[in-house]
Amino acid sequence: MKYIKIILISLLLIPNIIYAKSITISEFDLTININDEWDIFTRDNLINNDLLTKYNVQMDEVLNNMKENSIYIDAIMDDYELFLRGNNEAEINNLTNYKDSDINLFAEELMKKTGASDYELLKSNGITYVKSKYIDSNLGAYLVEYVTIFNRNNITFTIQNYNGFPTSEVEKELDEMIKTTTIKLNSLYEKENNSTNFYTNIIYTGIIGAVVGGLIGFMNTKKKNSKQTTSVSESEKIDKSL
Repeated sequence: MKYIKIILISLLLIPNIIYAKSITISEFDLTININDEWDIFTRDNLINNDLLTKYNVQMDEVLNNMKENSIYIDAIMDDYELFLRGNNEAEINNLTNYKDSDINLFAEELMKKTGASDYELLKSNGITYVKSKYIDSNLGAYLVEYVTIFNRNNITFTIQNYNGFPTSEVEKELDEMIKTTTIKLNSLYEKENNSTNFYTNIIYTGIIGAVVGGLIGFMNTKKKNSKQTTSVSESEKIDKSL
């Protein structure tokens, strides 16, 4: 019976191994498992990447966009686009060093910055994310965003779509994917340097360098190209009718 249980557990784990890619971003000592249905670009996998042809983009174009917008992962699945952005401009060491009551204050200030109306705290592998949903009016995009600070790095996962927010099933899958993220803790940042001033640190300096909001990505380009094609098509119809 003991061995049967072990076999059954192993079988349950196999789909996670087969149907997910483990992506490591060395700049942040970060690893995430992204489901196989996503087309994934990183700064390190662009050379001879067949996906560039699929999306009709050049390697330099993608790399420059990544560097200009602090992007380290750009992944596409159907009408969804996932970005991992980050920088080392955080003014606090680690969001998980704080109590939930302090993180809630941070989240409320973050909501003012993004325009989101609600949020929740998502916790996994020693990482605390502020998760929120909102519409980026500049892009006309619907965003689900996961923001954290870890090892004095601002780190944000953003999933955007132009047709609406994800269904509850897709959102659950996204949550589970984000939960697979692991980041190696730098011992220098295990505690905060100024434990007596948590309130000031987390509210007034914690959100300064946060990377939030929608981005011009492959889906945006595809949307624009689609509009242009439709526009040309309509023009041709008018010309023929004349």
